[in-house]
Amino acid sequence: MAYKTITDEFRASLATDLYNKLQTGGSMKFGSGGWNEAEQRPETPDPAQTDLNTPLITKEIVGLEQPDAYSVKATGRLLEGDLVGVGVSEAGLFSGSMMVGVKNFSEKIKDSDEFYDVSISILF
Repeated sequence: MAYKTITDEFRASLATDLYNKLQTGGSMKFGSGGWNEAEQRPETPDPAQTDLNTPLITKEIVGLEQPDAYSVKATGRLLEGDLVGVGVSEAGLFSGSMMVGVKNFSEKIKDSDEFYDVSISILF
């Protein structure tokens, strides 16, 4: 029998590296392809995805934090005039051109007088 693990120090270094990359080259895309209307549920994200199902807009990250040594949380924001009347149902966190994480959720119809924040947490 054998056991293996990834050390805490290495996990922490991955989180710190991602945090640093997102500070200078992070963005969040928003799209409309994350909701399965027929089944009334969010689409299951595919870990092999390289982009959103239906990307619509790319925004700068408005919030970035490292809540603990092993995770990074990024927040993207749609402003009042962004995607008005569109059903937003997916968001993707990007470091440069690489999608780091994706979040699918129930469709939210964006009104003209509101902003909309989405946070994605990455755990190492």
